Amino acid sequence: TAYKLYKLTKVPKLFFLYSVYKFNSSKKDKKAIENVIANMENLLKMKPDNPIYLNYFGYILIKYDVDYKRGIELVKKALKISPNVPEYLDSLAWGYYKIGECKKAETIINKVDIKEKEVEYHKKMIRRCNNDFRKDNQKNRK
Repeated sequence: TAYKLYKLTKVPKLFFLYSVYKFNSSKKDKKAIENVIANMENLLKMKPDNPIYLNYFGYILIKYDVDYKRGIELVKKALKISPNVPEYLDSLAWGYYKIGECKKAETIINKVDIKEKEVEYHKKMIRRCNNDFRKDNQKNRK
């Protein structure tokens, strides 16, 4: 329905909703990830400065191990437009976690105060990563 409405109206938000619904109802396999990435590329051509689109696309790139660097850059761009949005901060922290920058990730995730299953998982994994890093540094000093 969202796609049909988009074809009639050319409203980018409808294309975004179509892409999100289609991806969320998929198996999230390689083909589905490629499709959502292609859709998001097209959407950013239409609306390059929409923070919701930037964050969603960035998070997809990070979560599914496609391109951490680009994902982080997209999320940073979203945060420049809409600073301190907890969901965007969570995405950024998760990106830094994925590239092994645990300290930076923990500093960011500590600013996120929303109770959501995925965010709580991110906090747990980031803190564990940081604690492991501290233990490794203590071992190396000895």
